[in-house]
Amino acid sequence: MKESNSARGVMLKLVDHKCLIKNMPLDQQAFRSMRTTWKKYEDGWARASLSNIFGPSKDVLLSRSDLRKFSRNNELDKFIMATIVWGYPSGMRGKNFDRLLEHIEALKNLLMLAQDGPVNDWGTHFQGVEKIPGLGLSTYTKLLNFMSVRVGQFQALILDERIQWNDKQSPGQPHHQHQQCGSNRVFDSGQ
Repeated sequence: MKESNSARGVMLKLVDHKCLIKNMPLDQQAFRSMRTTWKKYEDGWARASLSNIFGPSKDVLLSRSDLRKFSRNNELDKFIMATIVWGYPSGMRGKNFDRLLEHIEALKNLLMLAQDGPVNDWGTHFQGVEKIPGLGLSTYTKLLNFMSVRVGQFQALILDERIQWNDKQSPGQPHHQHQQCGSNRVFDSGQ
């Protein structure tokens, strides 16, 4: 019996699956979150956003498509809160959200700066993210992706610590090689 690449410890690369990824219905990916998960935050900054997101319901189903729509509606607070609810439907780990709330204005400022982008110097920009307790790469890149921010000439991707970079790339920079998938490019470099 032949061993698979992953069984032999060979790392699979996202670039090898561009066509599959391109054809997945990602905008429909949705998560359900219960209002009780976020109840303790209904007295502070998140109050209006949570009320708007949940309405009178005890739960909410949020999709990537919903988040993209919220990002275009000039309601940054609602967009941030909805993205966090989508990304962490059972709540963020530990005290991360509590710590993030203490620095919410810094996050909003970074997002507004990125929205005016593109973000040409990712390293410098990400230093601002690292100064915000409770905010990490995965949460921040979710926000950038749904806002359609460009990092250099590339559309921001949702990343986390499990995404490995090859030695020729720096974190936050997408792979530069294009492969054809049908008649569409998988990653648009804006060229």
